[in-house]
Amino acid sequence: MGFYRDLNPGQANASPQGPDAMVLRSEPDGTLKQSSMTFGSGRFSLIAAAQSLTALPRWKIEGKAQLLESTLDGDFVVTRGAPTKLILSGLASIISIASDQNVRFVPFKAERDVVVFTGTPKLPLPDTNTGDPPTFTVTVTVSDRNRELHSKGGPLFHVLDILGVSFNTPMINETTVSNSMVFLNVEPGDAASADPSPEKFAKDLNLTLKREKRTLDLCRLEVVK
Repeated sequence: MGFYRDLNPGQANASPQGPDAMVLRSEPDGTLKQSSMTFGSGRFSLIAAAQSLTALPRWKIEGKAQLLESTLDGDFVVTRGAPTKLILSGLASIISIASDQNVRFVPFKAERDVVVFTGTPKLPLPDTNTGDPPTFTVTVTVSDRNRELHSKGGPLFHVLDILGVSFNTPMINETTVSNSMVFLNVEPGDAASADPSPEKFAKDLNLTLKREKRTLDLCRLEVVK
């Protein structure tokens, strides 16, 4: 908690109870830097932990839902630049100890239906005073089953990953501006027809969308019998 308060005094004043989970990165000089924090969602799910530690998109990690959504306590420290394979191996060891069952992440290739976004997003120019990346706000309405979209924002690839979870389809960013910030203003709705479509999202950002099949590099979290 001391690290949290020292690094984020404003956030600590607003949320004195602290985050539910933190991911820290160990720099070459031995210092620790915050990578991500989770508030208000309780303990880390295993898939959320894997994503936060590796920055892999959610669609790259498969497995039984009951296992992926089971929870894990703790704060995590990762060495910057550590290979994804090594991070997943270490995480599997932690999960195995915490859950009292032997698990592993197994890499594999498989063909999947995907949605690919290409082109240049219709975005404002970067702030010339601060150098901050351009920001574009997309307003969408989601049904109750897609609450994960609420209050989400960040780099374009991250927003596409969130949409991919909503539609259970990998959404791949092949646009020209991968670091663009695209914040979603989300309005609650009840009708399934209110869900944001990939086509609407592409139109709002002036992107080209295509649906196709691709062979993807994936990994599966599984229990070793």
